[in-house]
Amino acid sequence: MSSLYKQSMVNAVSTYAGFALGALNTLVLYVHVLDVDTYGLLSWLLAAATLLMPWMTMGVPNTLLKFFPTIHTDLERAQFLGWMLWWPLVVILPLGILLAVWGDAAAAHWLQSPDAVSPYLIHFWAIGGFMAYFEVFYSLAKTRLKSVFGNVLKEVSHRLLITWLLVMMYFQWISTEQLFTGLVMIYAVRTLSMAIYSVYIARPVLAWGIPAFFKEYLSYGLFVVLGTAVALVILEIDKVMIHQFLPLSEVAFYTVAVFMATLVSVPARATHQIALPMSAQWIASGQWDFIKSRYQESAIQLSWTSGWVLLVLWSTAPDIFSLLPAGYQSAIWVLLLIGMSKWIEASMGINNALLLNAPKYKWVLYTGVVMALFTVGFNLWLIPRYGIIGAAWASLGAMLLYQCAKVWAVYAWIKAHPWQPKMVAVLLWGGISWWVVDWVFSNIDGPVFLRITGIALLVSLVYIAGIYRLGLIEYRSIWPKKLGQ
Repeated sequence: MSSLYKQSMVNAVSTYAGFALGALNTLVLYVHVLDVDTYGLLSWLLAAATLLMPWMTMGVPNTLLKFFPTIHTDLERAQFLGWMLWWPLVVILPLGILLAVWGDAAAAHWLQSPDAVSPYLIHFWAIGGFMAYFEVFYSLAKTRLKSVFGNVLKEVSHRLLITWLLVMMYFQWISTEQLFTGLVMIYAVRTLSMAIYSVYIARPVLAWGIPAFFKEYLSYGLFVVLGTAVALVILEIDKVMIHQFLPLSEVAFYTVAVFMATLVSVPARATHQIALPMSAQWIASGQWDFIKSRYQESAIQLSWTSGWVLLVLWSTAPDIFSLLPAGYQSAIWVLLLIGMSKWIEASMGINNALLLNAPKYKWVLYTGVVMALFTVGFNLWLIPRYGIIGAAWASLGAMLLYQCAKVWAVYAWIKAHPWQPKMVAVLLWGGISWWVVDWVFSNIDGPVFLRITGIALLVSLVYIAGIYRLGLIEYRSIWPKKLGQ
């Protein structure tokens, strides 16, 4: 088994461990320890920080991964790394000043409950800044093809520490204000840990000065940050915009369903951690037939694995939602709609990694801006009419358009696409598996945890058996033992 494949597998395990902790936090602690308004405020704060983060990175993470392998002289590499580490401050510091001066006025103009949000505006700025520098140092580690420790920090560490914060909140050892301050400290510790590790393994030598190809780096970084920002608008703007029209409690309901649906994207996220630096090497060495085969194989793998997660979630959703406090059940259809959007994204395989390393990477920005405008427009249209279900439909529609556009861009470049007839079979067999298991358990009563376990096991058995008969499990790993193998 290749070291790259091992990293992909370990990343998947750590990502699922992180989501298991997230499930404990989201489905048990958040909903029972915090009132819905406080939970809605926390969800809004994290969503806003996530939207702010790519602007703070200034495209440094992707710029590091794309150009670092191409720099060979010690001086140019030292200047390049030095510039990478201080460049995000160009945005982080002025944003903090603007927020301090005009933040309260902006909250009063745009939000339903500005008095609840205003005291914590500085918190989401700080969290966004720590998120940004975490990604910078994580990319530095990935230039050495080391992604496991960073993925553990990214997926597990902060959720584990948040669990401890919520336990302290439950026993009333800390106040709400201390909870939000503790949240900032958690992201600070995570970033510091990533910085120490990446510096240890990369041993970077830094130098002051403008790199030789500064304009090329800057152009790429700005286009990537804009492309990433608009992609996050498509993914996260719904949580922020819901509070423009609805109470904070609706943000809490929506967040729980979206968290559950995000589990569908875990296989793709684990793969992408190593796909980005590896695809850069494949492209640099001109292995186009190899790239095309890995592109299609990754799409098949992620199609059926992500479909499996979605199927288990939707089959057990009624019983899971019955365990939550009253009100959260209104978001059950959000789970299906957002889950479908995550499946669509995952079934594109390593499309994102290829596109970010493509010669015409600027196309990401142009398409992303259009899709972001569609997303905002869909939300403005659908949220006032259909509430959080409308926000979910907006996300699904925008994601479908966005992924189709990105597939077309890669096809125009390498004349390959991820779509294959067996993907239709995956969808059909998934629907049949759900119908069979739903029919079996429709008249079976019992303890809710026993029902959840039974449904999950049976639907997995039926689905995996069919997928095996289709021959999809026999696809080899997309990560070769040797480059070009």
